[in-house]
Amino acid sequence: MGLYKNALGVVVPGVNKRSVVLCAALGAAAGKTSDGMNIFASMGPAEWKKAEALVPITHVTVAAEARSLYAEATIRTRQSHVRAVIKETHDRISKIEAYPFSKDNFQLPAPNAFLRSLTLRHMLAFAQNIPGGRLDFLDETVEINRSLMKKGLEMGYGKAAAYLEAADSAAARAQLAVGAASWARMAGVPLPAATATGSGNQGITLSLTIDAAALFFNSTKEQMLRALALGHLVNLLAKSYIGSLAPVCSSGIASGAGAAAAVAWLLGGTEAAILGSIQNMLGGIGGMLCDGAKEGCAHKAALAAYAAVTAAYLSIAGCHVAARDGVCSGDIHGLFENMRRVIFDGMGSTNETLLSVMTQKQTIL
Repeated sequence: MGLYKNALGVVVPGVNKRSVVLCAALGAAAGKTSDGMNIFASMGPAEWKKAEALVPITHVTVAAEARSLYAEATIRTRQSHVRAVIKETHDRISKIEAYPFSKDNFQLPAPNAFLRSLTLRHMLAFAQNIPGGRLDFLDETVEINRSLMKKGLEMGYGKAAAYLEAADSAAARAQLAVGAASWARMAGVPLPAATATGSGNQGITLSLTIDAAALFFNSTKEQMLRALALGHLVNLLAKSYIGSLAPVCSSGIASGAGAAAAVAWLLGGTEAAILGSIQNMLGGIGGMLCDGAKEGCAHKAALAAYAAVTAAYLSIAGCHVAARDGVCSGDIHGLFENMRRVIFDGMGSTNETLLSVMTQKQTIL
């Protein structure tokens, strides 16, 4: 259900169309496992033609009972059929069944046990002490998302928000960079996005917020990459609690929290100040709804970027939301556990309601 909600309103990269059915047909007609999450990289006119030919016989329904990321695909021919299930993360195949035989495989161990054994101190030690050369691959992710940002600056959000350049603060730079890149991504610009936990918007929010802050602070590339490593670890931990497709915006809750922690580290923050920056994020925009992927996500991602830098500055100055307040906690695990309880215990029907609202609007069907 959550995956359907996120696919309903977003523009398919490479074609100016919004269609869940076309996406399903495209996977059947032209998907290549070797492309991984970058499946649009090898799509050309021939692949789109094959997909469009399959649209009339492709059917998509909503798995209303699914509470986390879930996708089930079945292909039937006169001779056989095959069924595959993806659960929990975008690339975790949990089941494959093929007629005339049936086989359950790819039962990957969930990463939660390891992640939840890590404290914030462990994360800081890793980010600060890992040999610098092992983080070089993260620089490529920043460059990928910068390309989206440059394209987005020429589009709707970038032109409308150009006034932010005059503010010339780390927060304003991050807001403009993230908003522009997210707008381009959601508008279907045929460029790849470097993801975080499988999400382009989360990867954009995390990498470009930290990049913008590092540039503003005149940080070295190594400092930026170490900050990005810390941000990814916080993001991963958050997602292990709140799931892949929560009814709240993960660009704010998870990637925004990771970005805030990274910026606080770049500012020389202590462990307590870094935790305080995360408390500021969840105590501030923790309830921001996820109502599906579309251009409007740029506003949420941009808000998360601005809030992340502000959260870090405030915490460094000794101002953060107290552990006793709302969803906050004096411990990073307690903080995300409280958020998990709010999402799964308190917002159980939110995705259903949002999807109902979205599907009733004929303009996007």
